[in-house]
Amino acid sequence: MDMNQHFTYGKLARFTAPTIGMMLVMSAYVMIDGYFVSNWAGATALAAVNFVFPLIAVLATIGFMLGTGGTALVAATLGEGRAEDANRQFSLLAYAGIVAGIVSATLAVVALKPTLAFMGLDGELLVLAMRYGVILCGGIPFTILQYLMSELAVAAGRPNLSFAATVVAGLMNAGLDALLIAWAGWGVTGAAIGTVAGEAAGGLMLLAYFARPNPSPLRLGPTRLDWPFLRHTASNGSSEMVSNIASSLVSTAYNMQLLKYLGEAGVAAYSTIMYVGLAFAAILMGFIAGSDPLMSFHYGAGNRDEMRSLFRKAVTVLGVGGLVMFGLAQAGAAQLAHVFVGYDASLEALTVHAMRIYALALIPMGLTMYGSGLFTALGNGVVSAMISFVRTIVFEIGAVFALPLLFGAEGIWWSVTVAEVAAFVLAGALVVRYASRYGFLA
Repeated sequence: MDMNQHFTYGKLARFTAPTIGMMLVMSAYVMIDGYFVSNWAGATALAAVNFVFPLIAVLATIGFMLGTGGTALVAATLGEGRAEDANRQFSLLAYAGIVAGIVSATLAVVALKPTLAFMGLDGELLVLAMRYGVILCGGIPFTILQYLMSELAVAAGRPNLSFAATVVAGLMNAGLDALLIAWAGWGVTGAAIGTVAGEAAGGLMLLAYFARPNPSPLRLGPTRLDWPFLRHTASNGSSEMVSNIASSLVSTAYNMQLLKYLGEAGVAAYSTIMYVGLAFAAILMGFIAGSDPLMSFHYGAGNRDEMRSLFRKAVTVLGVGGLVMFGLAQAGAAQLAHVFVGYDASLEALTVHAMRIYALALIPMGLTMYGSGLFTALGNGVVSAMISFVRTIVFEIGAVFALPLLFGAEGIWWSVTVAEVAAFVLAGALVVRYASRYGFLA
């Protein structure tokens, strides 16, 4: 779809729908693993998966940084009419992502066991976590490649391509999970193989498309090492990297606190809540990731009227969407918990109780994330990173350690909601503060 046009609600929905679908399918990787592991391998295996995945995600966030930061810059360059420069930038990002993935995988393998031991894992829990984690470490290059190329495809005006590649990856992951976990009984090993194989299929499919002649304005080709551009990309995408690293650290903090207060059952309950929360957050992130390149394009083109229109529509969609998601999470808590942990009545009851508290955080979540994504789209990675850092490292981690001191285990479940409300106030204040500089408000 041509980005150089006025976007009505309908056009905006059609443009962002593939990215939303892509994010949902990517979130399904974790949910599918969790469903099969929980029901065919048990609560301890589920806890092991939930401990490992955030740690692997920390190193994979390089893909988020290059993808979101670079996509905004490439889209702005296209908006300025410099197609040749945009192709050089695009190619440099792709090659840099591959190199970063190999380095990250090596570091992850070395650090995995000491990190898990430091977090307090031992016995069967540690054995299962290592079995799952080592395979996921090897798949980090594919994780980075898939996300990076999916984001760049949006900048190329091909969001449907991102969605198609993600669907292929998701189907492979689901099929291998059913085969290797439910049928062959490989447990966490089968889950890890399914995840890595799916990500490899999606990433390589996108890489092959852009390596050949194609109708988009972007194609892989010769480039040159451009440190200023890579630094600008890193700076601009730092908020997404900070956000994803911080989210992983938050998950780790939750797991450690829950293991301390409630044992493996608490970690298993949190796993289910995170699967459901991840699906809802994927919708919000998909809309933001799909609409941000439009903001970048029109900012580069100097079209302030369209920027104001996009801002108003995004705030409306995300505000209403948060309320709808809250209602759905409340209404479906019992059914969702039963899908993942229905084999244990006490664990199911704990999960339902915690999920209904967590659902409150969905109301402001999308607007807070949009505040960060907006500044990335406008090339202001510093403000974007500040919102992400304070939201997660300061508010969420602070709450998950402070509230249990006052309210015990119950305080853990309220931590996300308290942090999201505080972050919403911060993001809103910064959006108002910088509105006149960028012209996205009337």
